[in-house]
Amino acid sequence: MYKRQLVDLATSGEYARFVATSYSVVNQLAARALCSRADLKSLCYSGLLVDPDVEFYKSVLFRVLGISGLAKVIPEVGSNLAYAPKPPASTSDVVGLTGGIARVAGGVTFYGEPMFGGSRHVARVLLVASKYNPKLRFCMNVKCSGFLERALVESGVRVESSGPHLSPEDFWTSIEEAARNKPNIICDYGGLGLEPVAYVFAISPDELVSLLELVVRVWG
Repeated sequence: MYKRQLVDLATSGEYARFVATSYSVVNQLAARALCSRADLKSLCYSGLLVDPDVEFYKSVLFRVLGISGLAKVIPEVGSNLAYAPKPPASTSDVVGLTGGIARVAGGVTFYGEPMFGGSRHVARVLLVASKYNPKLRFCMNVKCSGFLERALVESGVRVESSGPHLSPEDFWTSIEEAARNKPNIICDYGGLGLEPVAYVFAISPDELVSLLELVVRVWG
């Protein structure tokens, strides 16, 4: 996983981001090794190089995970949270989890590490949407249904729909068409083997949390 992300960053030409992420990966691996030893746990995270954008992402992630009832809107495939500190030129400019967000007994948890290039799918959706609305900074995927779409529209949320799809290419074409109208949410109806998923877009953490809380309330 780390190898793929570092290769993507290296080939993107973002040298500064590549160096910062390389240090981050090394630090994370070193921290895991330290934390596995009882006599060195006090040194686990002291002196580690941190990226302020990744640290900000973590604060938003924990805020999202604290939303009451969030577990019931996490898709079977899991969720991811994507964050672009500035209008992204590629998925390498987007912070995401190398793993994802999943339901567990009693709530939700995340797995993997947050880093630039950590998410591919949700980051790419944000990349497409930001072409038409450069102010967007966040995207998260949750469950979708026709009932949810209708209820959100009635609540005044700008919703576009896409799918169902016959191929991956059709998915991306449909997502781009929906994104042209600068929606708050794209409700995608999946396709062959694809679960229906809603992509929630936001400019700020407050807007993201507000939209996710609305989705949770509507879902019941």
